Amino acid sequence: MKVRILIMLLCLTQFLFVGAQNVDFNEQKDLELKEVIELPNLTKQQIFVAVQSLLSDWHPNTNSQSSIDYADLETGTIITKGKYWVGFHKTNSFCGYDFLANYSCTIRMKDGRAQVIIKVPSIVLHWSANNTDDEVIDVQHVYPTYDGYKTRHNYTKKPMTIYGPQVPDAIRIIFNAIKQSLVKPVDDF
Repeated sequence: MKVRILIMLLCLTQFLFVGAQNVDFNEQKDLELKEVIELPNLTKQQIFVAVQSLLSDWHPNTNSQSSIDYADLETGTIITKGKYWVGFHKTNSFCGYDFLANYSCTIRMKDGRAQVIIKVPSIVLHWSANNTDDEVIDVQHVYPTYDGYKTRHNYTKKPMTIYGPQVPDAIRIIFNAIKQSLVKPVDDF
């Protein structure tokens, strides 16, 4: 029995950390990660419940926001949208910019499989001194490197240079959280 558990744990850890997880630009110039997760022992309904329970109360870090926009068990689709907080750049002793990645995540489910598509179309620079004055920038201007895109605000070059290359890591964090919630053992309570 112990040997079976050990083998199962080794296979599970290998399953979690294997996979290319390539983040590339799609036709719309959004950063995108698209991958199918094989879940041979789970039904569409079990996968749906696991994903919905994760996303209903999931915040990858304290400054991120997310909400489920669409959930339909019959079609096996859940769509969530949100802002993932990548970092904060302080510009003076009082203020700075929050660097947020706007994302959408579509999960399509069938018996034994789930397809996860995460897209980041834009970046939000949130000026901490004014809660109503956000700057939204297409992700292609900040990744893989900042291209000099001019914004309305001052002091934006440094946060875009620092945090732009980290956007794919943010996408992978979202993907890995979803993947781990699907492969963890189902508890009766």
